[in-house]
Amino acid sequence: MPQIIRLSLEQKFRFVLAVRRFDDTLRQLCRAWQISRQTGYKWWRRYREGGLAGLQEQSRAPKRRPHALPQLWVQRIESLRRKHPRWGPKKLRAALRRAHPRSRLPATSTIGLSLRRLGLLIPRRPYCAWVGQFLPVAPTMFGRWILKAPLPRPMAGEWIL
Repeated sequence: MPQIIRLSLEQKFRFVLAVRRFDDTLRQLCRAWQISRQTGYKWWRRYREGGLAGLQEQSRAPKRRPHALPQLWVQRIESLRRKHPRWGPKKLRAALRRAHPRSRLPATSTIGLSLRRLGLLIPRRPYCAWVGQFLPVAPTMFGRWILKAPLPRPMAGEWIL
């Protein structure tokens, strides 16, 4: 596998100038500069189309997200949540279903993610099912977590002192 070498803007420009002088063929220049032929042609094309600015590093992020939630739904979710701040994603989806019965609604999880992105989701305290109570959110002053299980109920006539 060939070694990956990143060239600076100045080095790319020198490569393009060497191509413009036609000292060698582009293939031979790419071999001498230790870059792939595909990269050499890409830089040459970018230089012809955009000049020196075309040789700068470009973003590798996708230009669009085809499966993203449409902005219309985000606005509907946000306005409904602001009207009813205690409603969660399930109840919001049911309300959206009543308001827009023929529309294809986003999933409950998608509504929850959009609420989180908008900063409208209030995180809950973790619930411990085996203890039957809410866990403490912060440690005690001694730096340890204390879980208190419910005490056993006394039998008839017994008293725990």
